Amino acid sequence: MDLIYNTDKFQLKDPCGTGQTFKFIRPADPDEVLDAISNEQYEKDHFLPYWAELWPSSQALFNYIFSLQLPARTKVTELGCGLGHISSVLAFRGLNVLSMDISPIACKYAHKNIIQNGGNASVICCDWRFIPIKPQSSDLIIAADILYERRWIEPVLLTIKTILRPKGKVLIADPCRKFWEEFKFQAKKRDFSVSVIHKETVNEEKTIVEILEINR
Repeated sequence: MDLIYNTDKFQLKDPCGTGQTFKFIRPADPDEVLDAISNEQYEKDHFLPYWAELWPSSQALFNYIFSLQLPARTKVTELGCGLGHISSVLAFRGLNVLSMDISPIACKYAHKNIIQNGGNASVICCDWRFIPIKPQSSDLIIAADILYERRWIEPVLLTIKTILRPKGKVLIADPCRKFWEEFKFQAKKRDFSVSVIHKETVNEEKTIVEILEINR
């Protein structure tokens, strides 16, 4: 698929009132992205292109990121970066950001979006069950709307355990889907400290998103 052809554009503004506006591109027709997936690709892992949309959790986490005071050398890893909204904000602020997604096309969009919003892009295409980065290499792990199926709970927690540094933290945003409470429970069972640090109503006040902080 041509990255630029048939591409939609939209903007997100800094909610803190600095006047900074971020501009993003995305596929104008998500169905076209869906149609490009072969039966073999779908059967392999029931893969669907959720990345092609701006989801409420991503919007809430985007807003929340502006309130964070992070040291300039913070190493951030975003799981399931999709179009790169969150990574774009953090990269713009000069942090060391590694963005990853299982979709090669999503990674191309994320790379383009991060660059055009003034950041340096480090984007890799990989499955979070087999992440090719060093253990304990991340000060901060971020993710939005990635727990849409029960089967992702264990791999996400294992990834966090593997790549998070001892004093690091995780921020995950979710619209309180059916597996959200189970994810919290399973995280506590693995001796993580878990707390909801932010709630926000987005999507024209239709969706309540929680942001969870996880610490070792």
